[in-house]
Amino acid sequence: MRKLIGLFCALLLLISPAGTLNAWAAEKDFEELDLKSQTAVLMDLDTGQVLYNKDMNRRVYPASTTKVLTALVVLENANPDEIVTVHQTALEDITWDSSHIALTDGEQFTVDNGLYALMLPSANDAANALAEHVAGSQETFAEMLNERAREIGALHTHFTNAHGLHDDNHYTTAYDMALITRAAMENEMFRVYFGAARYTMPATNKNEERPFTNYQYQLVKETGYYDPRVVGGKIGYTEEAQHTMTTVAKYGDRTLICTVMGSPKRGDKFDDTEKLLDFGFGEFSSYSIPRENFSGLQVPVMDGEQVVGSATFYADSDVPVLLYNSLSPEDISITFPKPQVFTVNSPMECRVTIAAPSISDVIPTVLREVDLVADVNLSVVSAMSQKVEDQPSSPLAMENRTVKRVVLAAVGLICLIGLLFAYREYKIRKKRKARLNRLAQKRREAEQRATYQYYSLPSRSSSGTGRTKIG
Repeated sequence: MRKLIGLFCALLLLISPAGTLNAWAAEKDFEELDLKSQTAVLMDLDTGQVLYNKDMNRRVYPASTTKVLTALVVLENANPDEIVTVHQTALEDITWDSSHIALTDGEQFTVDNGLYALMLPSANDAANALAEHVAGSQETFAEMLNERAREIGALHTHFTNAHGLHDDNHYTTAYDMALITRAAMENEMFRVYFGAARYTMPATNKNEERPFTNYQYQLVKETGYYDPRVVGGKIGYTEEAQHTMTTVAKYGDRTLICTVMGSPKRGDKFDDTEKLLDFGFGEFSSYSIPRENFSGLQVPVMDGEQVVGSATFYADSDVPVLLYNSLSPEDISITFPKPQVFTVNSPMECRVTIAAPSISDVIPTVLREVDLVADVNLSVVSAMSQKVEDQPSSPLAMENRTVKRVVLAAVGLICLIGLLFAYREYKIRKKRKARLNRLAQKRREAEQRATYQYYSLPSRSSSGTGRTKIG
């Protein structure tokens, strides 16, 4: 029996989820980055996974990082070779101490040149001129900016102008600005302006050529902030916003977006960005979750009170995530939403959450949220009268069907061993009882034989030679 208990304990250690042990291992000392910026976010460009979060949803003023969305909207609504004519209305709110390239009323330039002026020296007059060219007025262009922000998912953003000069109603968050940057990077032409270190704007009908240098100094080799990993960036500053910057960097096969807001000094935004990029490129490993781990959820489809089909959800490809180095793939958990009953005309959607144990308050536990693909079959399915049970959160290793089979086999083996021991004990007891019964039977038979012999002996009154008198 002791051997059985030992075997049982060993099997439990083998089949128990490793997530608990790995979670203990993950509780190592986390070295804080000591950022000077008020808010910051580090995001993987390919997946949108957030790797670092310092108050990323706090409302802030964006300053000239606004121009990232301005450039995207201009590119989506105008051709680079279109001619822009500057009107006096584009110059009225531009003060001498703000960023500008001294455009004059009636001056003409191409959209292409205007976008370089917008992104490198952060020209506010060029922003207004481009806005009026695209939308007819600065107010209408601001409405276009807000509509595009909502489409991107930047739901805590509201812009009142194209340049980012201070307005109490002109705001965003670090997270929203990272989302906007990610969407803009999908535009091939945007990446050209966003990543240019220098450009010379040709002479116009009213001015000579103008040389531009990008104020995102991590792109410029001659500056002390140059970082070869940086492929694009946009800075901003107002007294109310302080220093702001959104940056894209690439190292190996990984591309990251780093957005910092509210940096007290000009150099702080560069220092914070370098710390975050070092963290993102050095402290995370890539892992791809097999698509099989997201398959099998089936939800009935109802038409009134009748089941008329089913929606089966699955992932159409493996799901990549970035995992902090002290964790392992076994720590990943997948949580399915509570299944529901869909109706015929309802959207059949299912979003699962991929999470990992907590390392620090600045590293989100939610790695990604993934929308599954629905395979809808509306043929009548009578067998689907039973509701689908809730799918609990479980470690990734236990979601794998092969591992489940191993677990079931191990449990079955334990039960089988227990049954064999119990059967063996039963047989021994049965044999012992049969032997005792035989011995008791023999004892009874011997006693019966002895009694029979005693009573069958002849009595003295009926034996001998005496005679009986007849009266």
